[in-house]
Amino acid sequence: MGQGCLFIIAIGWALLFLLPTLGALKGLGFGYFILFLLIGGTPISLLIWYGINKTAKQKEAHAAMLRAVGFEASKGYDHTEAGTSIVINRSAKTITLMVSGFWKTYQFSDIREWECRSEKAGRIVGGHAIVTATANLQAASEALANSGLFITVKDIEHPKWRISMVNSQTQSRWMEILRQELNEN
Repeated sequence: MGQGCLFIIAIGWALLFLLPTLGALKGLGFGYFILFLLIGGTPISLLIWYGINKTAKQKEAHAAMLRAVGFEASKGYDHTEAGTSIVINRSAKTITLMVSGFWKTYQFSDIREWECRSEKAGRIVGGHAIVTATANLQAASEALANSGLFITVKDIEHPKWRISMVNSQTQSRWMEILRQELNEN
């Protein structure tokens, strides 16, 4: 989630909860509640709609990629998370990588190296609450971007891929899959 989305959420919640304290419209009763619910809830509702729509598009892109590469679950491995995917076709000896709807297939011999990384964000304590919260969100976002399965391939245009894998057990499983498929076959 980008900083702009976080800003919209913060403004929505601020309007939802802080404006009533100004006392400007206290005599309106139920209409007052509805007005502030709309003002504060609209940005939040739009972000929820955006998230649902984005997830649907990611699932659609993943399904299209699986169809295009002829993936069959019995002949390989598949992982998708946060708009990224990795598919191994054991019989064709290929690996297909996808990030944000863009995907490409490589032969096993095109894989140079792979590694899993997990980075945890530190916490900033003290200072102004909004500044501290923003700094903590930024640190968490950067840690997430530096975590996952990283694969380097023989490709001038896209030499390094990051596949999102938050769970350490999933990372260990995929490291073993890659060792067996690429090193032992």
